[in-house]
Amino acid sequence: MKKITTTLFLLSLLCVTTYAQAGQDQLATVSRSFKERMDREMPGWTHRSIEPIEGSKNVIIDQWELGDITLKLAVTQYDSEAASVQALRDFRSQLQTEEAATIAKGNKKFHLIKENLPNLGDGGLAWDVRGSEAVSFRRGKFLVFISLASPEHTNDVYFSKEFARRLAEVLPSGTASP
Repeated sequence: MKKITTTLFLLSLLCVTTYAQAGQDQLATVSRSFKERMDREMPGWTHRSIEPIEGSKNVIIDQWELGDITLKLAVTQYDSEAASVQALRDFRSQLQTEEAATIAKGNKKFHLIKENLPNLGDGGLAWDVRGSEAVSFRRGKFLVFISLASPEHTNDVYFSKEFARRLAEVLPSGTASP
């Protein structure tokens, strides 16, 4: 009985390790495919990977620069498509809660959610982060955040949307609706 329990434990540990490695491999493939596409379609941008905080799993963070423009991308791969759907819903709900609280304090013109983007991946939105425009979307098990880090306080969402559109096209698709 002890051998069976030990064997089952080791097999389950191996399966979890293999799954986590498969997730990292898929993210690495996505990152490489996206970099190749950007090099081909939007030459001149420089790319560097940023190490996620310790303990993060199934996430990549990239920074793209062209002159004084800096974009940051974070791509998280969830264990299931349902989990990514819920994560985007939770994010949208948090933005709506922050909007409502700020409006209740008297700032009637405050809006964090700037635009719904139903045709981006499996659905997304443009939103305000620190006075600049950002884009978030979901595709299959993946949730993506793209923000314009510099120049600060710009309302131009063009590059965030362009990067998002191209990234959505290299991400594996899913079947659930947002």
